[in-house]
Amino acid sequence: MKKFTLLCALLCTFFAFAQFPEKDPLLLKGHKIKMDDYSDEDLRRLAPIGFDKYENFYTDMEHRKTYKGTNSQTPIKELRGRVLTVSDVVYNEKQSAYWIELTDGIEKFYYRSYKDEKQTAPFKPIDLEYAPEYWDKYISADSKHNTFTANKDLHFNIVKRVDAKGKAGYYLSLYSGYSTDCTDEKGVQLFLEGGEVLKFPNFIVDHAIGALYMAGGFIEESSVKKLSEKEITGMKWCEKEIKFYEPIIFKNIMARLSTTK
Repeated sequence: MKKFTLLCALLCTFFAFAQFPEKDPLLLKGHKIKMDDYSDEDLRRLAPIGFDKYENFYTDMEHRKTYKGTNSQTPIKELRGRVLTVSDVVYNEKQSAYWIELTDGIEKFYYRSYKDEKQTAPFKPIDLEYAPEYWDKYISADSKHNTFTANKDLHFNIVKRVDAKGKAGYYLSLYSGYSTDCTDEKGVQLFLEGGEVLKFPNFIVDHAIGALYMAGGFIEESSVKKLSEKEITGMKWCEKEIKFYEPIIFKNIMARLSTTK
């Protein structure tokens, strides 16, 4: 279990989820993206566990030939740090996949992103701005119970419930792939942009699934406001500082949730 937990920690460190418009990849068309950057030392650490290659890069949309690689795997060193333009995005209904055409002005190749699978895109948009309504795609509503729920994979989960008087309550769950070596402990801190720290002394840390740990509890309206205005730069529980992934998605979801009724 300890080896598996350390492996999860290493992968979470390197494969940070990019700011990819997973809910609508068509938004990428005409914009520039930058491939995730890795040092030689990063790749040296990833190679022994087989994570020094990317998947789903091809020279054509029939995925007959892998781009600069074999068996659908492209060495990261062939792509790291490159700035490319998304010249087209095509949805293939039969494959339930988006084909993202990438070019550097000299050559072009493709990245395949499956619609219904949780897939990590190894790049992020440079000049893409999201309309506020885009973030509603992460939120599901239960009108019967006046409840709104939003989550991002196994990073966080937010539940908002509005009572009969219109008062809202929020419950936040945070997840980590790092072993915290403690359960049933209380107290979580969230570090925000500008150095502000939000403290939640009543959040309870517990073991979730496999190597995942969870911390959760109710948050006040004042904290909701701050979390919808500033990005989280990190968190801390059980005296251990932990990386927080998807700060942009989290902030924007909080902003949209705070306006739902």
